[in-house]
Amino acid sequence: MWASANIASKSAIFALASITFLSTPSFVAGHGFLESPRSRNFLAHEDGPICSGAGCPPAEYCHHCLNLNDGVCGKFGGRSFDGGSWLDKTGGEMPWASEGVYFEGDEIIVRSYLDTHHNGHMEIRACNKGNACGVADFEAEGSALIFVRDNVLEGPAGTPAMPPDENYPERGMYAGGQGGGIKFFEFVFRLPEGMYGDEVLLQWLYITANSCSPPGYAEYFAAHPELPSSYWTPGVSTCTPPYPSDGTRGTTWPERFYNCAEISVSQSGTSSPTVSPKPTPAPTTSSPTDSLNPTLPPVSTPSCLLEWADCTYDWSGCCDGLKCTQVNEAGWGTCLVDTCTDEDPTPPPTNAPTPPVTNAPTPPPIVPVPTNPPTSNPTNAPSPPSPTPNPTSNPTNQPTPVPPPTTSSPIGSAFPAVESDKVRVNQVGYLRYASKIGVIVDSSTSPLEWQVQDSVGSVILAGDSDPFGFDDASGDDVHQVDFSDLTDLGTYKLVVNGIGASLEFAIAPSLYADLPHEAMNYFYFHRMGPDEILGEHLIDERYARDALHPADGAVPPYPGWCEGCDDFDLLGSWADAGDFGVYTVNHAISAWTLLNLHELFPEAFVD
Repeated sequence: MWASANIASKSAIFALASITFLSTPSFVAGHGFLESPRSRNFLAHEDGPICSGAGCPPAEYCHHCLNLNDGVCGKFGGRSFDGGSWLDKTGGEMPWASEGVYFEGDEIIVRSYLDTHHNGHMEIRACNKGNACGVADFEAEGSALIFVRDNVLEGPAGTPAMPPDENYPERGMYAGGQGGGIKFFEFVFRLPEGMYGDEVLLQWLYITANSCSPPGYAEYFAAHPELPSSYWTPGVSTCTPPYPSDGTRGTTWPERFYNCAEISVSQSGTSSPTVSPKPTPAPTTSSPTDSLNPTLPPVSTPSCLLEWADCTYDWSGCCDGLKCTQVNEAGWGTCLVDTCTDEDPTPPPTNAPTPPVTNAPTPPPIVPVPTNPPTSNPTNAPSPPSPTPNPTSNPTNQPTPVPPPTTSSPIGSAFPAVESDKVRVNQVGYLRYASKIGVIVDSSTSPLEWQVQDSVGSVILAGDSDPFGFDDASGDDVHQVDFSDLTDLGTYKLVVNGIGASLEFAIAPSLYADLPHEAMNYFYFHRMGPDEILGEHLIDERYARDALHPADGAVPPYPGWCEGCDDFDLLGSWADAGDFGVYTVNHAISAWTLLNLHELFPEAFVD
């Protein structure tokens, strides 16, 4: 992946890393994770930033990236989620905390999310040895859960339910195809008979199918001509299992993602096992009733967000009578009934209503709470959980909303907030729980007093800078300011006594919704050739400019680099970094990336 990022400009490498997965199908990471029953990596993503002490996992910010494996549960970087490596913030082993309680043979709901859809299917297997489960246990006969049906959680009207594969009954085939826009999936699987215990480990496996097709795909899609051809990648070679268990990829070994979830399963005819309580925060809202009905007719998409919809990126988009309400400490919002009105509110029902099935943005993912399986529920799914807003979706692709600061008690009197280029911050903003460092350009060796002021000038945080000294990269003497303790969502300025204020910055749950667009915009803005660069195609019209090197139709090679070579036609090329050198490899991969994008996603290039 990173090798393909060495394209037109070094300054674009970071931005283009977010889209280069489209340019090298054989080696690029398509990302996904098991959402429910909640996988260990997703638990670490949700709970890690807001809990502490024993039983609390370190936060995981790439919970969809586990395409390597030390054992069975996947790993990202140096962090493995296998039993011996599944540790809490104190360094102790994480306690077993079942995400659901079932009976052997039950049908259960399995939800997954594909951040980057690379076709393919999922499989899920069970082992009743807890943290002692190994590769052989999940490869053993009788360990696989059987796919029952696709509940079609997301997609446009008429999206077909993926039928079972009679030749591979363990497969849950993913709909949508590459670029199809479907990310949330809800399948029903049947637990194997004879597999029960207090500590049953589920292994979720996502097998991609963009670089090679797993055996049986051609037969499956031939048997179901109603499925769009875009749902798979015909013409590529056939994958050759068994695949290496460590995630190694090759021309016929597809990319695979591994997750594990902890559940408990009772033997049929017995009472449910006793399970440890989950170390999760208490729910703050009630939940819509979970449903397994896949046959409800689709309805038209509403012009506003319905109750329970994720409104994190559209803070004012909820329908009348609803209010976008912050539902967790990460800043995610959900449309809930607005109880702050002048009218007497209608008494709430005992059980929260099931949200209407629409083609609106997908409901937030949920986290099941262990409970004895109700006998009235044919699927014996866990009890309805509290909604947890989805940290990976941005249905409107709008800038992140920033609600007013929530700090209740300002600190002292404010320094004058006169803008100064000597006070520097990340102008894109800061993620809520990320480190937050500002820089002051000043040669003094004594600490400087600083404040963080909110949008109305109240002092929210204050302290003294750390003199850093001379910075080789910038050539300046600087101080550093660490205001990582500030986690309230809002807009702020860093103000330094006697120097001035930074530009305004945001603290938000997400900052990079437009990154793919901005990365693509670079190709247009930096292109050389006979055409003017028009402001209407740029993220800011002020960047419009005249053509660069409009007459470079016959440029000789650099002296001594290529004796006897013909001149090069460089119209429409891209220069390297800040100079005007054009390099064959960088230019070729840039052109190929754009052509490959057009081939894969022609609908995105209508102009």
